[in-house]
Amino acid sequence: MKKGTALALLLILTAVFPVFAQKFAISVNPIGLALGLANVRVEYLGIEKVGVFGGGVFAMAKSGDISATALGGEGGGRYYFSGGHRGGYGEAGVGFISLTVKNDNTGRSSTGTIIYPFGLIGYRFGSQFFFDGGIGAAYYIGEVKVDGQGVGAFSGFFPLLQLALGIKF
Repeated sequence: MKKGTALALLLILTAVFPVFAQKFAISVNPIGLALGLANVRVEYLGIEKVGVFGGGVFAMAKSGDISATALGGEGGGRYYFSGGHRGGYGEAGVGFISLTVKNDNTGRSSTGTIIYPFGLIGYRFGSQFFFDGGIGAAYYIGEVKVDGQGVGAFSGFFPLLQLALGIKF
C-alpha cells in the first residue's frame, strides 16, 4: 500500500510539475551587491511574452560619524518581443526610495524621498540561469528634509543601466 501511494504521488508530481516549472524568476544586481546595495527582484512569468515584477532595495553605509540607510521598492511589467521570457524586452514601472543620513557627532539628520517612473529596453541572455542587461531612463521626483524641515524638492531625468543575474524556477 505504501509503495502504491508513493508511486501515485510521484506520477502526480511528474504530471503537474512541468505546468508550474519556471513560472518565476529571481534576480540580483551583482554590481550593487559588490558595493553593499541589496537589489532583489522577483518576476512572475505565467503569461506568454509578459513578465510582472516586484523588487526591493536596501543599503546601509557608515563612514566615521556619518551613517546612511536606504530602503525602497519597485514594481512594473516587462514585454518580451520574441516570447519565451528571453531575448529582447521593453520594461516600464514605478519605484520608491526613502533615504536617511545621520551625523552621530552633531545629532543632525537628513531624509530624502524619491518616486520614479521608469522605462528601459534590454536583453535576457540564457534560459534557466540568465543575465539581463538594459538601458533606459527614469524621471526622479523627490524632496529633501534636514532635521525635519523641508529644504527643497527636485525632479529630472536620469539614465538607467540594468545588470542582473538570475534563475528561473
